Amino acid sequence: DCEFFFNGKANWQECCNIISSILLYHNGPIHEFNLFIPLEAYEKCKYLGQLLSFLSRNEVRRLKMFSEGFDLPISSHIFRCSELVHLELELFTLYSPPTGFNGFPKLRHLSLRYIEFSKEDMFPALIAKCCRLVTLSLSYCRGISHSVIDVPTLETLKIVGDSECESIAFGDLYNLKSISLCLSN
Repeated sequence: DCEFFFNGKANWQECCNIISSILLYHNGPIHEFNLFIPLEAYEKCKYLGQLLSFLSRNEVRRLKMFSEGFDLPISSHIFRCSELVHLELELFTLYSPPTGFNGFPKLRHLSLRYIEFSKEDMFPALIAKCCRLVTLSLSYCRGISHSVIDVPTLETLKIVGDSECESIAFGDLYNLKSISLCLSN
């Protein structure tokens, strides 16, 4: 809970222990998981990989993760969350998916804010493997220039950004019903 952290009542290690204890005894799928990582916890985020590994094995469908610090690397375990329907990420760096990554076959909603893609070709390869994607929202992402958005199932597209977004091209978007572009200098 963001308010809990901002009021200075939280100890990150204590929170990790509580979350671990709860998840250790949990049986069955976890359909929704939200996580806010405050700036003061930035250095202690080794826990994030373990958490994503656990969630990938427990059929997480909705995942929202927000970080206060730029360039927080996100574990490759996120690419094993094959049951995802809704994914929101803010202030992370995404590295290449592991070999054999077949996409997020059930993903319908993808929202990426202030995401750094480690390789220029990673973003188009990622969305190309999301065959059910209906909503795509990109805000101030890096590493997406010269990308082609070619997702035939896409109905809603929102892009907010700067010169990084100016060279994005569009492919087959014949189901597109709504587009919102806001580009600044």
